[in-house]
Amino acid sequence: MPEIITKRLNLSFPLGHHQHCMVAQIPNRLRRAATGFIVVAPDETWRMVKSVLDVVAAGEGNFKKLHFLLFPETCLPVSRFDDMLGVIRSSLRPGTVTIFGVEHVRLHEYRALLERFCEDNAEAIALVDTDIDSGDVLEMPVNWCCIAVKENDGNLRVFLEAKTHPFHGEEYIDKFHDLYRGRHFYLFRCRLSCFNFMAVICLDYLFRDRYASNISQII
Repeated sequence: MPEIITKRLNLSFPLGHHQHCMVAQIPNRLRRAATGFIVVAPDETWRMVKSVLDVVAAGEGNFKKLHFLLFPETCLPVSRFDDMLGVIRSSLRPGTVTIFGVEHVRLHEYRALLERFCEDNAEAIALVDTDIDSGDVLEMPVNWCCIAVKENDGNLRVFLEAKTHPFHGEEYIDKFHDLYRGRHFYLFRCRLSCFNFMAVICLDYLFRDRYASNISQII
């Protein structure tokens, strides 16, 4: 079963108030490719994602209260990953958590991204390396997401997770098309507020095998 890794964040939310969350359910058009699934119209999709970020950054009305911004699974073209982080870093308010799915990549690319953000993903790297040491898996596609946390002091932290179980369209006998199974979830604990949260991709919350289930592990 996936391991739950605890991370502490420098986040505080107003006492006595609920957290504000926006789910940006933009159209998600994908097609099968050599690397799992890719975004059909990457430039158009990025324009939609960027327009949501711009609205949140402008902070009109209740948007200035926003704490959590969620995008769909596999919605961001991987070529725009750095652009996404750049907008979050420069434009969104401190105390904002942005969770977004990214286009599929190969396992060796996902491992390189974990290494790039190793300060926040050291435990995840160790779990992925265990899988890499077990066989020829570096070309397997990875369905992954990013949890980008802009802490109270403006520091941007970047956490990466891989989907732990595929839906039927992501399962193949051929190991170079079959989806890589992620090995961890993050459990985030906010230091200045008594508030905890997790990010779980798609049916990962419900998946069970013969012996145990993610849901019992999470609970």
